[in-house]
This record gives sequence, C-alpha cells and structure tokens, in this order.
Amino acid sequence: MKTKASLLTLATLIGALAADTPAASVSYSFSGYVTGIANPSNAMPFSVTVGAPFAAQLTYDPSRVGSSNVNSYAGGDVGFYYFTNTSGFAMTFQIAGHTITNFARTGRNCGTIGRYDQFNNEDSYWLETGGSLTVDGSPFLSDPFFSVISMYLDDDSKTAFDTVDIPTNAPVLSSFTSHRDITWGAYIDDGQPTQLFAVSGILTSITTNEQVLLNYRLPSVNMLQLGWPVTVSGFTLQSATDLTLGDWQSVMNPVVDINVEHTVTVSSGSPMRFFRLIK
Repeated sequence: MKTKASLLTLATLIGALAADTPAASVSYSFSGYVTGIANPSNAMPFSVTVGAPFAAQLTYDPSRVGSSNVNSYAGGDVGFYYFTNTSGFAMTFQIAGHTITNFARTGRNCGTIGRYDQFNNEDSYWLETGGSLTVDGSPFLSDPFFSVISMYLDDDSKTAFDTVDIPTNAPVLSSFTSHRDITWGAYIDDGQPTQLFAVSGILTSITTNEQVLLNYRLPSVNMLQLGWPVTVSGFTLQSATDLTLGDWQSVMNPVVDINVEHTVTVSSGSPMRFFRLIK
C-alpha cells in the first residue's frame, strides 16, 4: 500500500524526469513553384525556370538552440533563435533536378528561426539557412560569398499566433494569407551585401508528410541518373511505359548513395519510360 509520502516522492520524481526531457524535434516538408529569377552575375550553378517546382524538408530541435534574442517593443514582440550545427537545424531543398543542403561553417549560424507577434501590425514566421550550402553534395561558394535559403510567412490580420516562443510545431500555411514567400539567393559580403542572384517562389503546401521530387540528370550518352535526398527513407523507384495502364513496376537497378542523394542509373534508350517515387 502506498503512503502519502511515497506518492509525493513519486510525483516529484515524475516531474523531475519531465523537466529533463528534451523537446521533440520539429520536422515538416514544404513545396511550391518558382515565380521570379534574377541572375545578373550568372552565378547560379544551374538553370532554373519560372514555374519550376521545388520541395524541401526541414528538421530542427528546439533544445539545440545555440542562442536567442527575444524582445518586446511598442509594436509587438520579436523572437530570433540561432542554430550552430545541422543536428539542430537541417534543410534539404530540391529544385531543377538538384539537391541543396545546409552545413555548418565557422563564424556563421547554421540556421535561424524568427517570429514576429503583431510587430508592425503583422504576425510573421521567418526562417533562413546559414550562409553555407552544398549543391549535390559539393560546397557552393566560400567567403566572402555566401548563399542562403529563406522562408517568409506573413499574416496582416495578426491572428496567426500570440507568442514568439520557438515553434514546436510546423506552421499552418492557411494562417498566413499575406505572404508565403521563399528565396534562394547568393551574395557577396561587401557591406551591402550585393546580390549575385535570387530565385523567388511561393509556397503552396506545408505538411508533416514527406514531399520529395525525383531529380534526374544525364551522366553520359543513353544513361539517366535518378536521385532523391538521403534525408528521406522508405521510397521505392518505379517505372511504367504507359501512364494510362497504371502498370507501375519497381526498378530493380541498384540504389547507390552518392553524397546527399539516393541514386539509380538506368538506360535512357527505347522504350520510353515514366518514373515515380512511391512510399
């Protein structure tokens, strides 16, 4: 039979364990399409067209915030949360058949999340990778150049949220009716900074279900390399020769992990085939 004292001890122990339990990681996918391109310096590493789709996966751990800056002003509250490594903040971004990831570099944050609560008469959710990205596993740009992917969600009705604490859930896209923007840009750190290029887009989906694009490249004549990020698992590559029949078959060619992608290389000759990922 438990005594009152033992029950109090048990309650205290449970409370202590709960306090020591780290916050769960937040993971979600987002997708959309490109609405504008500026490439005055021809620094973009590959071609992107207006209307092209993009998809991304983001994971961050609220317990791994390196530093934060939370302030209250007459116009509202502002909170910024900075991460210093990819175990705290990791993004995989797919666009135009390529996979872009963030990585940690000395002197730069790996990622940042910001929230404005009725600041300047709006509620806003903002995030940005650090200045260091890889393209298909190879580092892209080095000091004094840097490249970032940023998301900006805005709600002029000021009803999206009522706190600037670091979010512990994915944002609800329908809550942000004013702006649903994303930008991938490159810059030179010359005090301005001066923009080298910018790809802008609009978000059409934010979901906790994985959204993955199938990348494709031509490594040699009559060969096709298909790829998808190593950050997602459980997907199978399938092919069909006729979309109307629905006769999809698993591709039996081996899956080879190369840098940041699972890859499968197939013949690009006849007959014509269609490919998809399924989970």
